[in-house]
Amino acid sequence: MAATAASMRPEAVRPSRAARAEREAHEARRAGGARGVRTAPRRPAAAPTLRAVPDDAPGRTRGAAVGLIMTISVFVAILAIVVALQTLIAEQQLELDRTLTDVRLAQQHHVELRQTRAELRAPTHLIAQARLLGMMNGLPGKFQEISPEAVARVTAATANMDPLFLLPRPDPAVAPGAWGTTGMIAVQVSP
Repeated sequence: MAATAASMRPEAVRPSRAARAEREAHEARRAGGARGVRTAPRRPAAAPTLRAVPDDAPGRTRGAAVGLIMTISVFVAILAIVVALQTLIAEQQLELDRTLTDVRLAQQHHVELRQTRAELRAPTHLIAQARLLGMMNGLPGKFQEISPEAVARVTAATANMDPLFLLPRPDPAVAPGAWGTTGMIAVQVSP
């Protein structure tokens, strides 16, 4: 540190050769002027170059300290932001993992429900449930062919029929009849 301080000394503080020679000549004139000593003729001396160096070494130290503190503060703030962002990313990743787990469980439950539905709609299961309820297989149906002449006779016979009898009877469950009339209600059981 001492070497750097000595090398940082400005040159203007050291007297130049010309300045030293002029000072010695001046002192010799003063001392020898009274005795009659001849001195060398006076040469014009080179003007010393002086530079003003402000004495703000404590200010420089204070400025460097403030700069160092500001740099450390910015560095700590950046680290705090990075840590906060990493924490936020980790929280979001956990939430994403929970959501994906919930989706997988819901898909598995959906597959189980579809399998249960397929088992319940299977013909063997339906037959077994019908037998538990006392149902039996129906008798096989027989189809008969009707001749076109019979169809024509029925059509001709009903052409002159009263329109009241031609209309289908209303469903009593939907539109009940008058008081005292009886009706038939058909109930269909769906599987």
